Amino acid sequence: MADLTSLFVQKEQTLTKQERKEKRAAEKEKNREKYKKLLGLDDLDDKLLSILLNPIKSRKYQYPEDKGIKVYHGTQGINARLYAKTKGDIFITTYSLPSPDYLFEMCDRLSGRMFIIANPLASKVEDRAQALVNAFPNVQVALYEKTHSKTFMTQNPPTLFIGSGNFGRSGWAEAGIRLEGYISLCIEHLDYAFKPLWLEARKMEPNNG
Repeated sequence: MADLTSLFVQKEQTLTKQERKEKRAAEKEKNREKYKKLLGLDDLDDKLLSILLNPIKSRKYQYPEDKGIKVYHGTQGINARLYAKTKGDIFITTYSLPSPDYLFEMCDRLSGRMFIIANPLASKVEDRAQALVNAFPNVQVALYEKTHSKTFMTQNPPTLFIGSGNFGRSGWAEAGIRLEGYISLCIEHLDYAFKPLWLEARKMEPNNG
């Protein structure tokens, strides 16, 4: 029995250059119609189409206005990589808190203040929050039972990270987007997302005495 791949190659080789071009165009149009129907789009942008049809090859492609946007994936959640260029204050919302060792490792690197909103319903959050504010006077933690968002915002450079993972190492397959240099977006996040929760949340106080 002939090899199926060789039969396919032989069939392709019998087509002229123009026929191959027309065949690729027909396949592209067929896929365009499929994605238009799938996404409900009347007019599908060629750049978007190329991403949909060639997701692996298009990973390096960026629109010119997207230079400050980066996609993260892995198991780290909001992690140490985001501390590399960070100066000034940091604002975090997270459902849970990582182990004390990880928390202390991160807070030892702080150049400014850290404000964390976490959910007291998550395991060991209250104990870990208390240990944190006892050890670091520049760290403030507030507990709010409706907190479920996972965000990380830095003052300098103005950067907002929004992802699926909680603060720390999650061990799960996480994904997120980092928006760097979007000052107006950071201000809007602080005013409309972070501050309302902070005002309602229960603030942890040091009990070193």
